[in-house]
Amino acid sequence: MESERAGKAYPETESVRATAGPPLDDNLFSLLSHEVNHVIEQNTLGRPGTAFLGEGLASAVISDRFHLRGKTFQHDWSASHDAEIPALSNLTDDDQWDRFNQQMTYAASASFLAYLLEVNGPAKLKQLHPVTSAHFQERFQQIYGRSLAEAEREWRAFCAARRR
Repeated sequence: MESERAGKAYPETESVRATAGPPLDDNLFSLLSHEVNHVIEQNTLGRPGTAFLGEGLASAVISDRFHLRGKTFQHDWSASHDAEIPALSNLTDDDQWDRFNQQMTYAASASFLAYLLEVNGPAKLKQLHPVTSAHFQERFQQIYGRSLAEAEREWRAFCAARRR
């Protein structure tokens, strides 16, 4: 375990479980929000097609108003760690997802998905939600009208501009 906190969502029973060592702080509140968002996500949109969408969306929708780890944090984190973030084509591949640092995969996917929501709204993301790794890049192109690589460049530029 990379941290003193861990959580799991159980959409079938609409419950979550979390364990945390002290201090019980804002990070625990964000963890619980993330896990509850999994329950909401799966019970409204169905099972996500990729870990990238499942884990990323659960954090992408955490509100800046009530949490220190909302999209502003995710965008700033992504900008300051840009060189460490692999190509999104790798992160959207479930066969590669677990090869990378968990904090990086969660933060990068959350930031990118929050960016997509800000720029394009939820309708297109709903279409992408069930798409599996094998078809992710092709469907992304069809849904968004640009390649994943193009959208990634735009997102990275967006994050970098926020830090100036």
